[in-house]
Amino acid sequence: MGASSSVSTLHDKTYISYPIDDANAEDFQEELLNSGYKVVNAYFLKECNYPIHDYQSIVENIMEQTKNILICVSEKTITSFRQAIEINYALENNKKIIYAFTEEQFTPTNTPYLNGLVKNNIWLSAYDDTTILASIDMLEFYKIL
Repeated sequence: MGASSSVSTLHDKTYISYPIDDANAEDFQEELLNSGYKVVNAYFLKECNYPIHDYQSIVENIMEQTKNILICVSEKTITSFRQAIEINYALENNKKIIYAFTEEQFTPTNTPYLNGLVKNNIWLSAYDDTTILASIDMLEFYKIL
């Protein structure tokens, strides 16, 4: 199967973006999956042996077809080439974005310049088991995803 057939069923899924080696984002994704949410991310590209030079076009195709974009933000986001592509695409295409902050000291509350990123979008905390589970409860209660 080619990439187009594998992404044709993404319309009801949420694309999750996070920097490599963000353990809290990986835990958040795992809890979302365990709670029945349909999420997809770009790390499967590595498993599928897609060439890195095709990354942007493949990710944009996937993101175009997903319902929401969940962007996990940490200090690693600043230097993440892949996340820069994903965030730019989501912003430029007016996708529905939900932000999840995966470091306790790196949220819009205590790092004010992050308010410029979040603007009027929903943001959640996802930096430990308690905040991850509370964020999933909020997503379920308000039917955000």
